[in-house]
Order: sequence, then structure tokens, then C-alpha cells
Amino acid sequence: MFPALLLSSALSSALAAPLVAPGINSSRVVPGRSIDTMEVARKLSGVKTITMGTMDGPSGDRFSAAAVASLNRTRQGQYRTAADLGASAVGGFGTAAAAATGLAAAGSGIVGAGLIAKRAEGAMEGGTEKAAARLDGIDRHPSEGFGMVREGPTAGDRIRTGAEKVQARSGALDGAAKVAGAVGVSQVETALSLGKDAAKVTAAFFRAGVAGNSPPYVGVKLPIEAVSDGRGDAAVSAKLVFEQLPDEEYVVEEKRKKRDKDGHVVYDENGEPVWIIVEIPCIKRTVEVDIRSRLARTDGTVIATSVHTATETDDACGPKRMKKIKTAEELGAPHASVAGSVWGPLVQPQMDTIRLKFNPSGSTALGIDHLLHNRHAAGMCLLQDALSANREDAYAEYNQAVILEAWGRYDDALALYTEAETDPAFSKGRWDNGARRAKARLAELERLAVAYDMVAAETAFPYAEACPAIDRSDRVAITKRVQLKATAGGDDLRKLHEGELVRLVAEQGKWAEVEQLDGSTGWVKAKRAFK
Repeated sequence: MFPALLLSSALSSALAAPLVAPGINSSRVVPGRSIDTMEVARKLSGVKTITMGTMDGPSGDRFSAAAVASLNRTRQGQYRTAADLGASAVGGFGTAAAAATGLAAAGSGIVGAGLIAKRAEGAMEGGTEKAAARLDGIDRHPSEGFGMVREGPTAGDRIRTGAEKVQARSGALDGAAKVAGAVGVSQVETALSLGKDAAKVTAAFFRAGVAGNSPPYVGVKLPIEAVSDGRGDAAVSAKLVFEQLPDEEYVVEEKRKKRDKDGHVVYDENGEPVWIIVEIPCIKRTVEVDIRSRLARTDGTVIATSVHTATETDDACGPKRMKKIKTAEELGAPHASVAGSVWGPLVQPQMDTIRLKFNPSGSTALGIDHLLHNRHAAGMCLLQDALSANREDAYAEYNQAVILEAWGRYDDALALYTEAETDPAFSKGRWDNGARRAKARLAELERLAVAYDMVAAETAFPYAEACPAIDRSDRVAITKRVQLKATAGGDDLRKLHEGELVRLVAEQGKWAEVEQLDGSTGWVKAKRAFK
């Protein structure tokens, strides 16, 4: 099997559900891992500078250097969702980037690209302009003022530009197929919504350049500075113990050619080398590592603690084994760096990126489609209309809550999640944690304010000044999920859900033209849509 196909099949399960589920990737800043209660937040309050205190034991300098670097690193936390990480494992950022910048031209040498490209071409034939929303959602981060945004072009911008060059050189569909072949066929076939040009293929895989997406965060605005010496509001101190256990001696048997006193190989009467078993003395050294550190204010109030334990071993054989084997400090020193590097995540605010999933239904799928194309005001109008038409519509409540949470409107989202979760459909499984998550976020904002004096900027949802009137008269319900197409037998627009209301406009053979609640039209197979 070709390597690219091996990659595709081995990780196809990672691609399936999370990558095509409609949703929002949302990054928000949370307190450090140790700042998990208001009591701890109050202890950290007012700390603006952390210095390094007493280092008791070996490799204290390594611990201090790692702790200072960790605390001053602006890229704190997690910037990608689990679905994103799985997608990168499947496609390989480097491979796709190389393909997009021109190496995907004919004869690029990508093994199996031709076969995959042929399959990808077939998968894309029915595709239309559906953006990266269909592969891994949209990006919407609340503008709370805590994150850092990179100036200048992003990696996604560079990949998209490269993909456009491929398209210009080798033709739209051909260029798209080559990029698709580089990232793996399974993504293309799973999404089934890629456009017919290289830029859209690559953008769909990386969500690069989707109009209306929040710019990606590249770091956190740190409220605390760490210094290696000098005065500080609090200090990190550590006790480092590398306990060497008694060395173990043992013997390894090794088969060797027998040699005479001059070092020449000895042969038997048949001219074959004589083999002997030689016993080689060896030694095994074991070191128990125990590193305990703490952050305390100048008055002695302990804010946070950390414990790092490990066991390290080394083996050496031969007459120079005692010189070759590592000392206790050599074995323990790398752990000093590891133990010091935890202090950034423990104390500084962290970026947390989560996936907020929509749950589309017949009453909400059109509104969600608008949201997934970053037409948020229009999408909210349709969701509000659905709730006005049926005050018991938990899907309309839940999906409004999702987009409001992504914008940072946690109180509003909490009220809607709470209502939705009274419905059995949202009282279990992956849909029952919205209210809990919104409450947790409100608590995080309180701790951020107390611990770091970080107060979230006021956020607002871009509601439409006035929603257009939605005419529900003369409507019929879709009875089975069906593909909505731009023309009779033409390009796909989106999937219509069972229960969606449409108005019949015209008929053409087996096709029916329908008008959606937002006034847009498309074509469906009549027998499939209206059973």
C-alpha cells in the first residue's frame, strides 16, 4: 500500500466524527492550573514579579533557568482543539505546505499522489464553495483582551497563497487534486464540501482565510514577570534530591572469536574461527529523583507547590565501566529542567481552546449554516424565529447558547443552556454540559480578575438591528435528509434536515425548486425530499 494511503487508512477513524461535526473552535484565557479556587487567587493577588529563591541541592541553576523561561513564555496553554491535532496528524502540516507551495506539480514525487488525486477528483466533482466550516468548524474567540495576535501573514495565509500558485500553474481541478493528494484522500472524502480549486482544498484543511473567522491567538498577555534574582513579590524555591541507590553488578555473556596472545584469530583444523563465551562485568546505577518546589510570598504565605519524582538508570560494561557510567547528578539534572518548567502552566494564565458543537435540527439547520459561514446576525435571526414559532424548541435555545458562548456572552448562554437542558434530548451525553461549562467560565473570569487584575473587556454579539420578516405560510416539511443543489443536478449547497420548512417554487422532471425560510432557493430530488 502506498505510504499516503497507509496514513489515510491508519487515521481515518480520527478524522470522521469530530472533523465534520459542525461547531466552533473557541480560544479563551483561563487561570493557571494552581489557581483553581478563589482562596488561591487571593493569595496570588498583587504578585507582579516572581524571583528565584533558595535552591537546595544539585542542578538548582537548571531548575531556576527553566522556571524563569517557563514563567516568561508568552505562548502559554493550548491553542488547538483535539480535532485540530488529529487533523494535523493525518495530513501533516509540512506535507501540505510543501504541496501548496508548488511541489505538488506534476512529477513532484509524492508517492501515491496520482492515485489519491484521482479519487479526490471524483470526491470533489460534486463540490461547491463550502468553506472550512465543513471540515473543522469556524474560529470565534471572545474579544476579552487577554490574548496576543500575531502581526503580519499567518502560516495559513502562506499556505493559501501557495495553493493559489498551484492552481494558476496547473489548472483549477488538477491543482486541487494534487494538494488533496498530499494531505490525504480521507479528509477530502469525509468533508465532501470542498471547492474545485487548490486554495479551497487547503483552506478547508487548515481553516485558513475563512472570512469572518477570529484571528488566531499566538500568546497570552502575561500579568507576572519572572526574574532569576533580585527582589520580587513572591519567590520560587526548591529542594532537589538525587538519591543514588547501591550499584548493581552483573555479568553479560558475549560470544567472541578466540584470539592468541598476539591478538590473532585462532582457527580449528577445518579452518573455521574458534568461538568462545566471554563474561563482561557490568554495573547498573539507579537514582531516585525527588524535586519539591513552592511559590511563596515574601511574608511566607505559600501560594502553590509542585512535586516531581522519577527514577533514572544507567548501565555501563567493561573495564572502564566506572568511568563511563553517569553520575547521580548527570542522571538527575534533566529532571531539574522538567520540574522548573511546570511553573509557567501552574501560575501564569493559560490559553484554553475548546470545541463548541452545534446540534442541528429541522428548525435550526438553516440558521446554523449561516453561523458556519460567519453570518452570525442572520443565523441568530433564524434561530430566534424558530424559538418564536415554538417556545419549547430546545434546539433553538441550545444553538443560540453555543454562538453566544463563543462570543463571550456567558450569562446569556447560561440562561439558554439551562432551558435547553430541561429537554430530554439535551439532558445526557455530549449535549448536557453547556450550563456547567458557562458557570465554570464565569468563575474563571472572577479568578482572573482577583489573581491577576485581568478584567475581561465587554463583549457584544452583533445582533441585527432588525431581523427580516420570515414568511412561514405555504410551507412543506422536508421528510428525509436530502442534498440541496444550486441547480437541478448541479453543485451541492448543503444538506437539508428532516423537518426543515420550504416553499415549492417549480418542478423540473425529478427535481423540485424550493425556497428556504431566508428566501434563498435551491433544488432537491422531489421523491427523496417529500416522501
